[in-house]
Order: sequence, then C-alpha cells, then structure tokens
Amino acid sequence: MRLLIKSMNIETPIKNLNMKKLIFLLTFISLYSCLQAQCDARYFRKCAVTELLPGLSDFKVTQDNGDKSGSWEGSLNGQRIIGTYAYDHSAGRFVATVNAPVVSNPQPTVQSGESGMQEERGKSMNTSSNRIEERIETLEGKNQEALSRSESALRQAGDAEQSAGRALLEIDDLQTKMLLLERRMDQLEAGQKNSGPAQTINSSSFTNSNPSPVRAQKSSKPVAVSRYSPDMTLYLGFGVRPLKYGDLDIEFEYIDESPSHDHIYEYYQLDKRSSAFSLNAGFEYFDHSNWFYHLEGELYFGEVRGGGADFGMGYHFDTGKGFEIRPSLGLGMNYTSVELGDIYQNSVYIQVNDTKFYSRSVGIRVSSPSLSLRPQVAFVLPVLDNYEVRLGMGYHINLARFSSDLQFSGEDENRKSISDSKPLKAANAYLGVNGRRTTTSFASPQGFFIHACFGLRM
Repeated sequence: MRLLIKSMNIETPIKNLNMKKLIFLLTFISLYSCLQAQCDARYFRKCAVTELLPGLSDFKVTQDNGDKSGSWEGSLNGQRIIGTYAYDHSAGRFVATVNAPVVSNPQPTVQSGESGMQEERGKSMNTSSNRIEERIETLEGKNQEALSRSESALRQAGDAEQSAGRALLEIDDLQTKMLLLERRMDQLEAGQKNSGPAQTINSSSFTNSNPSPVRAQKSSKPVAVSRYSPDMTLYLGFGVRPLKYGDLDIEFEYIDESPSHDHIYEYYQLDKRSSAFSLNAGFEYFDHSNWFYHLEGELYFGEVRGGGADFGMGYHFDTGKGFEIRPSLGLGMNYTSVELGDIYQNSVYIQVNDTKFYSRSVGIRVSSPSLSLRPQVAFVLPVLDNYEVRLGMGYHINLARFSSDLQFSGEDENRKSISDSKPLKAANAYLGVNGRRTTTSFASPQGFFIHACFGLRM
C-alpha cells in the first residue's frame, strides 16, 4: 500500500486526508487488485492448458463459472480444441482437461498428454517402415528380373559360340573333302590315260552320313589346310647380303680413243669383303591355299653397289602356336658394281667411245650382272589384325656370271658430270686380278643372308 501511495506521488500523510479522498483511494486500490487477480487467473489458466497441449494457439476462455473453473477453446494443428479448467486447492494451481476437437468432418480424436503424441509418432514410423519394406521388395524383384535376363543372354551367347565352332568344323571338313575329291579326280584322269575312260565318282560318299569314304583312305598323308592366309602381303625391311671376295691385286690398262691414243695404267688393291648392307621390299600372293608366289627386290650400298630381284614360289605353314613358317625358292637376277679408283690423264682429255673427259681424274667401276638361286625360309609373327613381323634367312647360290662393263665417270669441258661405259672384253681394255685377266666381275652375291621385315596383310 505504501508503494502504491508513493507511486501515485501522494506526499500528504494519511491522517491529514479527508474522508472523500480516502474513499476514492480505497476504491481505486480494490479495483486494481481485482484486475490484477483477473489477469493472473487468465495467465495461469493459459499456462495449465499450454502445458497440457504444447503448440496451442488462439487460447481464450469461453465460460467463467466464478469459482475458478470454466471452459476454454483454442487451435492446434488447424483444429479447434475445447476443454475445461478448475483450480486445484491441494496443488495450488490450475488444472486443464481436453474434451474434443471441434471439426466439421470426423477426424481422429486428439489424445491428451505425451502418450498421444508418442502413439502418433509410432504410427508414422510404422507407415514409413511399411513403405521402405515395399520399396525393398520392389527393388529385389527388379534385381531378380535383371539377373534372369543376364543368364538368358549368357546362354544365348554360349549357344552362338557353339554354333560358330560347329560351322568352323564343318568348313574344315568340307575343305578336306574338296581336296580329297580333287586328288581323286587327278588320279582318275591319270588312270584314264593309261586304261580307258574314268570311273564315275559317287558324290554321296562325301555326305555327312559317310564322312570317311573308302577312296579318301588311299591317302597316306594328312592334308594340311591353314585356317588363315592373306590374299597378299607387302613387306619392307633391311638385311645383310653376302658379297664375298678376298684381298685382290688389280691391274688396269686402257688405251683411250683420242687421236694421241694415250696409254693409261693403274694398280689397285681391294681389301677382303664378305657382306653389304641392303634394303628389301617385296610382296607375296596367295592363291587361296597354302601355296604362294613371291617377288622381292633389294639394293646394296657401300663400295660394292647394286641390286637384284627374284621371283619364286613357297608354301605356308600355320604352326598353331602363334607364328607361321614360309619356306620358298626363288630365281633372281643381280647387278653389282665395284669401285676400283681413279685414272689420271696424261694429255688434254681421255676419250671413251665418243665421250671426252676433260677432268684431271676419271672414276672407274666394274659392273656385272649375274644369275642366282635363293632358297630361304621366313618366320612370320602376325601382330594386330593386318600386320606381321618376319625374320628371313637363306643361302644365295650364284649360278652364272655375265660379261662385265667398265663404267667411266668424270666431267666435260664445261665441268658438267658425264659418264660412259666400255665392255671389259674390249681390245683396248685390260683388267687383271691376281695376275690373270678377267672379263667378268670378281664380286657377286654368294653365301648366307638374313633380313628382317615388317609386313602388311591385304
């Protein structure tokens, strides 16, 4: 009361107040106390309700019985909730109860306390668990269906592979039968020439019902049929060619054809030589069988120059171990040119035929063609789909040497390079090797050779 009087800034002592002012002051205090009690009661009623239903909004008292009891209503999750309240004297607090939600359509009744919320959460979790189980069952069904499709595809692939294998076996069988039939035809033709008309071949003996006819049993050796051989192979490589000659003492004499008929004499020494570096190129053609034809060319470099080409025939073996063997035999022509040195003029020029060399020196080479036989074998390693690496070796047999020529090279009076040749057997030329005159080249391919090549299958 003293605080209230002080807040109202009343400094006059109460004993000095008159009766009217005292009555007014008591009335004001009574009204203020009632209003404060009403506010406190409303606040504690709301606390009791919100403690029961957390999240309740729009709370209001709909009926006050005057004895600290009454009814209320509010909103929770979009639903109108009604209930009652009363003052518990033993506990010294308001207690609220829930009657029912106010809805237009039937809805599940909101249960009081934490037990209702737990039950609602349990139902939600059960629903989610059921949905997860349904999703798992759906995924398991799809997985099982995918596994079934994969197994079916694998079975189909296996069937296709077996069919391809059977087809390859049938093709091999047909090729063998065709070769046997051709051999039998050749035998019958040979017999017809000696004894009369050929016998008729019963084609039914080569059907699948009789895969081993009696006539086929006459062959004592199996027929080798390669599963694969290209129609043509182009290859390029390098190697070492034999060019054998020993230490040579060479005498060269020449009487030129100028009016002065200058006599030229030179002496040369050539060291022993056994080989020369070469470049190789060629191709092989297969006639849809194991037999093939080949044409190969080569070039030599160094003091001994030249080249050659040979044509031959070979046979293709497929070892079945990742590489092939191709032996062959070829007949070839070769051209070799050996550098002797220079001759020096003792006049104004040196004349060879109608060519006049005005240079101080003129180069001399001896060139000669030759005929050779070359057996060889190539070891072939297929790489990728259309390429191969091959290593070839063989022996070069010189069959014949032909007349050689002297090659002259120098400059004319205008210092332009010119050349001319003269047969080594000419009357005004002489070439002596170790004291004996020769009219053929002393250097020609003879002996073992080896080359490595890279090929393209076509």
